[in-house]
Amino acid sequence: MGGHRIGRGRSATPAGSAVGTGANGLGLGIPGSGAQFGSRKGAGVQPVCPHAAGSVPGFRHFLGEPGSDEKTLFDGQPPQASRPTEDRFRRAMQALSDRLLADPGFTTPLAPGLHPHDNPGFPAGYTYLLQFVAHDLVQSAVPLSEAGDGGVSQGNLRRQPLVLETLYGDGPVQGSRAYRFERLGRPRRYLRIGPALLDDGSTPARDIPRQRLFEAPPAAPGPIEINRPTEVLIADARNDDNATLSQLVVAFSLLHNAVVDRLDGLGLGTEYAATDDEMRLDQYHAAREVVTLVYRRILRRDAMGRLLHPAVLAAYDRDKPTFLDPLSCRPEAPPVFEFAYAAFRTGHSLVRDEYGFSDAAARTGQSVSLAAILSQSSEAGGVRIPPNAHWLATWSRFFEVDPRRRPDLARRIGPTSTGPLFDASLFPATDGTGAVGLDYRDLISAGLARLWRLEPLVARLSALAPDWVSGHRMLADKAYRSGLVGAFLADSLRPVPAAIASALADDPPLPFFLRFEAGMAGAAEGGGDHGRHLGILGSLIVAETIFGGLAATIPPSETAGGPLATSIRAALVARLGARAAGCLPELTGTGANEIDSVPKLLQALPRLVKGGIPGPSFL
Repeated sequence: MGGHRIGRGRSATPAGSAVGTGANGLGLGIPGSGAQFGSRKGAGVQPVCPHAAGSVPGFRHFLGEPGSDEKTLFDGQPPQASRPTEDRFRRAMQALSDRLLADPGFTTPLAPGLHPHDNPGFPAGYTYLLQFVAHDLVQSAVPLSEAGDGGVSQGNLRRQPLVLETLYGDGPVQGSRAYRFERLGRPRRYLRIGPALLDDGSTPARDIPRQRLFEAPPAAPGPIEINRPTEVLIADARNDDNATLSQLVVAFSLLHNAVVDRLDGLGLGTEYAATDDEMRLDQYHAAREVVTLVYRRILRRDAMGRLLHPAVLAAYDRDKPTFLDPLSCRPEAPPVFEFAYAAFRTGHSLVRDEYGFSDAAARTGQSVSLAAILSQSSEAGGVRIPPNAHWLATWSRFFEVDPRRRPDLARRIGPTSTGPLFDASLFPATDGTGAVGLDYRDLISAGLARLWRLEPLVARLSALAPDWVSGHRMLADKAYRSGLVGAFLADSLRPVPAAIASALADDPPLPFFLRFEAGMAGAAEGGGDHGRHLGILGSLIVAETIFGGLAATIPPSETAGGPLATSIRAALVARLGARAAGCLPELTGTGANEIDSVPKLLQALPRLVKGGIPGPSFL
């Protein structure tokens, strides 16, 4: 989950991923500018500081700035100390990435009837939800593995974390391309949704919006791309990295538009607004806040429960968690390198090599390959754009929506990745080594960003919170850890050369180690659930980032520990008046009916959308 998107080689972010990273602009409290929160007519959340200590603007280090010798070293020097040093570093990372193509060593299923690689607590759709979340945390212009330095173009441009900037961008005034035109001179309220093209000639609104850069008759000479819809009309183009992610964007867009429809149909906002335009903007902002509240509740109560170690989740999923890093919950503090370049990239190991995807695809008798899913984007040329029924997600194949159907499951988290992520046509070589694949790019980016070295980071963590280290042998005992890593590097049809393996076992790169910790610590220590979730160190980095981001930008209506229904009603009343309190019963259930998970949201959508979800089966 991080910043090389799971997609073809297009540049995107510093955080590489099955779950990518992202950011667009920031609303500053001006009506229609994209400001999310604040009092009904007041200023929004303060913007995040654009830079902090470190070489790349918009990032900082976890648990404070490490000393120069506590950051990534190779041959005792920074990887870019000289051209020969960098060349040797790249060759070493190539050898390590070659090892990561081998089998992870999971031999016993976690539940009866599953493949040993299957993760029963992690339906496959969460892989791509986490990519969407990563895009809502980090956005930069050029991948560090390709740019080769830490200049401003690789900095993080996201200034408000976890408030759906990746979906809404700068809002309908400053970022109008993501919003549907309604009438000349009138503020836009609805997110664009594009048509699919079904075999019967119908065109249901079930895709992200796309357009051709140039219009030309089909027989016109010139490149074939001229007649392809190469441009996506969404706030964050990385959300068209693959077919699953673009379909998730459609789901959130349907939710927003359904809420606007409901507010508009009831005439809500007229009693507060002086003009019709003001009423329309109030409806837009109310809908945006409702969708953001739902998204944040799902992130807190659903996604993090699947990804984090249970002990870490228990420590952070509370009203006022204690943060190890005091900057984690500060709105002026950007995210940490170790999250963007290491911890969230563990999501790459979740990616399957094929998916059921849709009922229409299943009727062909074949699963949809990962390569096809990654290619189904405007930039990649698309297997079928506009999409047909084959590419309209049936969500029970990705999430636990239908109790009669088990969704595809993500892979267990471990040090290795599925074969398609090493496909040279998807992730071609970017340097003179000739190394291909996403894992190699991740390792290079992390090294050039100069993350914490593992041993000094563990020492810093032990000084701040010794119980997190002393109770977990993989962290507390370096000799034990080095032995396990060394054995893994040697045990393969493509073992790492001995000299390189020895150096990596002594000082493993952080993105590799966090995956190794998740997949191997439980097995080595007698646990049976290894690979189900992140290990302790990976979980702490993610929890500090996610729960810190949730604490740093709190919508005024949000009560994290209280019912979501209360927050939604408060948001509606603050924007639109008392009549709005009961206008969204589908989203304001309490107890077991609260929309606190992706399946509950997807089940609510057909009831919310006026006329129902168009096209083939949504659920």
